[in-house]
Amino acid sequence: MAKTLTGDLLKNIVDDGAIIQDGSIINCGAIKYDFVLSDDFLKADYGVPTKISELEPEKRSNVIVSPGEVVYVLSKETVSLPKNMFMHLSANRGMSEYGILTLGGFAVDPSYTGRLMFGLYNYSSTPFKLMPGKKLVGAVFYELEENELQGIDNYDPPEAIENFPPRLISIISQYSPTGLSTLEDSVNTIKIQMELIKKDIREHSYSIDEIRKLVKQAREDLEENNRIVKELSNSVQQLNEGLKAEVDLRKNIQIELDKKLAENTNEINNKLKFVKGALWLATAFASVVVTLLITWIGGWLNF
Repeated sequence: MAKTLTGDLLKNIVDDGAIIQDGSIINCGAIKYDFVLSDDFLKADYGVPTKISELEPEKRSNVIVSPGEVVYVLSKETVSLPKNMFMHLSANRGMSEYGILTLGGFAVDPSYTGRLMFGLYNYSSTPFKLMPGKKLVGAVFYELEENELQGIDNYDPPEAIENFPPRLISIISQYSPTGLSTLEDSVNTIKIQMELIKKDIREHSYSIDEIRKLVKQAREDLEENNRIVKELSNSVQQLNEGLKAEVDLRKNIQIELDKKLAENTNEINNKLKFVKGALWLATAFASVVVTLLITWIGGWLNF
């Protein structure tokens, strides 16, 4: 059975610094060690990993977990568990009293090396201030016996955590917390809507038969509308066909008029040619007669 490291054994692993780095004896209890908050946090308002110590002095005291929000944090300490040791974690009671729920894995496997990461969810109605050095989780260390180490050599330890993973950073940058006040507003809105529905039912208490009559009348009105629409559609179609026939007729009449006009124009041109020819012959004949007459008169006078 696994052996629990307590008392001086627990203090020794803190003093040694091999299993717990950056630890403090004052955080050792009888059977557990309390890991504390670092100044690293990942919050939606900031969008990227941030250190409280790197903020402007006036902003350091305003790093909070708002009601309904999740903020991710890292432990100050780093652990390097040997292959024959594991940890069992428990949420800090003090945080629970402030309405903070600690999210994350609560068993750390053998051979894990890295920091501890948790999400802090505020389910209360008041903001929770992040303070580096505040107790985060308690850890109980267990040492495995020889007969419990079978298969450990072939076991791949969990991936080490030194900083916030890129995938988590991407998710938190799009995170929009929903506070309790928003939920309360939604509930109140639903209550108001329900009261309005009840009021409407009381003021308009229709029987089943009346509802059926209304539905039947609505269906009849819809069928009548469909009939009128169909008749209008047929009338429009007939009108389109009539207009098309009229256009075709006008085209045919125009073609006949153009043909008659061309024929009349040719006939008139032919008659003009005939008249011009007749006039030319008449003029020529008159000229000959006049010439002969003048010649005859001249000969008669000489005689």
